[in-house]
Amino acid sequence: MSSTLIAVSALVADAEPYVIAFIGVAVTAVGAVLAAEVKRFTGLAVDQAVLAKVERYIEDKAAQAVAAEADNLANRQIDVKSAVVAEIVTKIAAAIPAELDAVGLTPAAVAHKVAAAFGRLQASMTAIPPKAH
Repeated sequence: MSSTLIAVSALVADAEPYVIAFIGVAVTAVGAVLAAEVKRFTGLAVDQAVLAKVERYIEDKAAQAVAAEADNLANRQIDVKSAVVAEIVTKIAAAIPAELDAVGLTPAAVAHKVAAAFGRLQASMTAIPPKAH
């Protein structure tokens, strides 16, 4: 009887790496299925690359607006209701609507992000005095 126990334990020892690998694959597969189901039912998964693209695009548009003005907009009070913010939000909504939908950004949320981008840009610059005529 002791020889049978030894033979079985050797078999279990030989199969252990394969069993552990199989368990790892099974757990990974179950995790992937659960993540897909959560995404399908809740829509909570947001692609970070798309979000980064949207935020970079917003920053770029704000920087372009600053660069286009003679005074770099440094002396202006810019908030979410500013005309320059509304103009940029319209351009962004027309240029990347699919990306905005994918990350769930409304025009109001984009306006807040644009105004925040202006705030960061204004904080990092010095005012250019207006030219004398």
